[in-house]
Amino acid sequence: LLLLVVVGVLAGFYYVTTRDSLTEAANQTLLAAARTSVSNLRDFRGTNSSFLTLEVAARQSLITSYLNLPAEERSGNQIEVALRAEFASLANQRNILSYALSDRQGKILINSSTPQEEIGSLPEGFDLALTDPLYLNNILLTGLPYVSPVIFGSVFDQPVIFFATRVSDAEGIPIGIV
Repeated sequence: LLLLVVVGVLAGFYYVTTRDSLTEAANQTLLAAARTSVSNLRDFRGTNSSFLTLEVAARQSLITSYLNLPAEERSGNQIEVALRAEFASLANQRNILSYALSDRQGKILINSSTPQEEIGSLPEGFDLALTDPLYLNNILLTGLPYVSPVIFGSVFDQPVIFFATRVSDAEGIPIGIV
């Protein structure tokens, strides 16, 4: 009987130490993978945020010309057609779902992935309110690009990140957001 008790205690001890060792090894593996993922995500966000700023700068005159048009003259204008084509081309060149241009109030004026007659907001479930004053002020007043957290479970089949940057006129006054 004593032998059974000793064997039972040893088996229990072996089970607990093995379980703890395996759990610790799994935790270390997960931690290493998480650190690598965070590093890759930071690199991705920084690179793409910089690209967006450069792409807006390269198209500054076209974007500014469009935003400076009176609202009633924008729809169907040649500048709008050119800008829509430019955004669609950019989206096709990189792994970008869409380029959008909004005014200072957050109203979407052009979206490369949405027919012009359906423009008005981002898709439902995107979990980002463009008209939120905190969001708008962050971009318009600071001039710093905005990078959203990774958005899971949205209407898209994959996690997405939302990048935005301010568009200013020649005097540096914010007039829109890409």
